[in-house]
Amino acid sequence: MKLKKLTVYILVALMSTLSAAAKDKTLTEFPAGSGPVEVGERIVKKFLATPHTRFGNPRAEKAPTYITYPDACAWLGAMWFAKETDKPQLTTALVERFEPLFGEEKHLLPKMNHVDHNVVGSVPLEIYMQRGDQRCRDLGMRYADSQWELPADAKGHLYPDSFSGFPS
Repeated sequence: MKLKKLTVYILVALMSTLSAAAKDKTLTEFPAGSGPVEVGERIVKKFLATPHTRFGNPRAEKAPTYITYPDACAWLGAMWFAKETDKPQLTTALVERFEPLFGEEKHLLPKMNHVDHNVVGSVPLEIYMQRGDQRCRDLGMRYADSQWELPADAKGHLYPDSFSGFPS
């Protein structure tokens, strides 16, 4: 019985010590080259150097047929990072990567028929907000506005009856 009590006391003391030590740790001291800005910059550069992926897989057996959700989210995050860390050279490179989608890579723009596809519109909207490119605003708004269109196969209601209880 005494052994159990002693074990509990030791565990409580150990957990209290670890908890206090954890509270003293702040995210201000990093090993050289591993701070948030350095790591973020490496991630953005990796994104820029990687061809468009197939759902985040740059080594997929088939080439991507459109810009996918993971790429759109990475692109948008990279745009935000470049802006917040005042890295205009990264912003320029990210904008330049988007430019072919107005021309020779236009076929990679996804259909405007699903939220997972339409998230791509956030990238040109961010470019518009940062750079004022009207083409990007127009493209991004087409994706945003298509979210409000009723699908052709909706049969008079927005939700599948298996989820909503609405009659079909």
